[in-house]
Amino acid sequence: MTARVQPSRMRHLAPLAACWLLALPTRADDAPTRPNATAPRANDEPPRVFADSFITWIYPRPSFEDQPIGYLRAGTTALRRDEPVVRSAGCSGGFQAIEPAGYVCLGRSATTEATRYTESLASLAPSPGPFPFGYALSMGSPAYRRLPTRGEVRRQENKFGPATARPLPPHWRGHEELVGGEHAVSGALPPFLADGGSASRASEQRLVRREVPFGSMIAVTGSFEHDGRQYLMSADGTVVPAARFLPFRRSDFAGVQLTGDLELPLAWTRRATTVHVNGCPEADGASPASGRLAKAAPLAASCMKASTTQLGVRVLVPLTGRRHRVGQRVFVEARDGSWLSEAELYVAERPEQLASSESKWILFSIGRGTLIAFEGARAVFATLASPGIGGRPRPGGSSLDERTTPLGTFRIQFKHWTDDMSPEQSEHRSFFIADVPYAQFFQPPFAIHVAYWHESFGEPMSGGCINVSPRDGETLFTWTDPPLPAGWHGVGAGKAFGPGTWVRVVAD
Repeated sequence: MTARVQPSRMRHLAPLAACWLLALPTRADDAPTRPNATAPRANDEPPRVFADSFITWIYPRPSFEDQPIGYLRAGTTALRRDEPVVRSAGCSGGFQAIEPAGYVCLGRSATTEATRYTESLASLAPSPGPFPFGYALSMGSPAYRRLPTRGEVRRQENKFGPATARPLPPHWRGHEELVGGEHAVSGALPPFLADGGSASRASEQRLVRREVPFGSMIAVTGSFEHDGRQYLMSADGTVVPAARFLPFRRSDFAGVQLTGDLELPLAWTRRATTVHVNGCPEADGASPASGRLAKAAPLAASCMKASTTQLGVRVLVPLTGRRHRVGQRVFVEARDGSWLSEAELYVAERPEQLASSESKWILFSIGRGTLIAFEGARAVFATLASPGIGGRPRPGGSSLDERTTPLGTFRIQFKHWTDDMSPEQSEHRSFFIADVPYAQFFQPPFAIHVAYWHESFGEPMSGGCINVSPRDGETLFTWTDPPLPAGWHGVGAGKAFGPGTWVRVVAD
């Protein structure tokens, strides 16, 4: 089944991710579901509209002629505005106004009453916080609409071969970095899977919705036992055998809020780094400018001595800004008085030219691997982020072809709480990464988004997007404009919600 939206509506939302196309999943059913009579609305409950397709587009006017201003995800609801339904060509049920803005088409992808599908997907909704779902890497598996019998398991799964871990291709570098640990402890069977049911049908005759190819990733909402084996509940309403998936560990890496005594410049270690001691403290060198590193002053080799102390990888080091050059090496001073080799650090400092307005903006350096959020001239947040694996773009080169992050100044255009990323725009894909959190497209097909599969932040890792950690993804997503309205899953910048936050990408 194809997504219930005109192709012209998808162009600005279906660029890339990781960086590939943003793949819009569809409803697990191929026919409209009926209102669920078992869940009547209470008299004192405010009138709502229910998203009855995986993607329910929200339009600025009661018409399909405009680009969507956002969307609801299956299982979510929005308050109805007290306006009459507007009849329009192509929308059999008419357009319903919702809060805080826009219209959805009733009948095509939304309903005013709960259905089996809306209630099923509501139980699989993403959780607030940096980890909306659990995640797992596929060793090759079917994704079932309903629970299979033992005979169906043999017929469907044998063709994938042994469910054993094996290396991913070299061009997927980093995609298995955080694989490890155990699947979540089994819980209760989801009610909609009882008695041969699926997310959309009480009696489901169909079995396999699609395949999850080797190397693809799914979002997991829980696990349960059935017929002697463990299954994972996927966020799209399908179930998969746990034995054919490897869980991802959660990264703890996070940037820092720049408040109080913590300010620019600062750094993180690139690798295990030796701490040095300056035996000639009288040679202070040039005074640094506020938030920046000073010009490196020469220092005799006999003055800088290596200590026995080492720092681990991605350790935060606040800096004073003072620097010394010892032969071919440059050292920077930490605020505790120690010194470290600058080549072994990701350094975040204030740029020479600052924005003069009070608006929010983001500065990302490809060469340094650092991302800094500003409110006017004031830096408020800093972290590590990964650019495209192509490194710095070549003059005249193509960012898409060379997998580099484009240089320039852009605005955030569209934000997604989570969404699939794939090189293909269809239900059946040769590769996909499910429910990538906190994706913010600034120059489609390029975005700032979470990478839940690696934590080599600062190093070139992506296809051109800017990878951040789950904790940093949530921090940036809630800080940037436009804000995501309550209940919505995606929102676009523009007349309804104002312009998007500036994103400035520099080479160094």
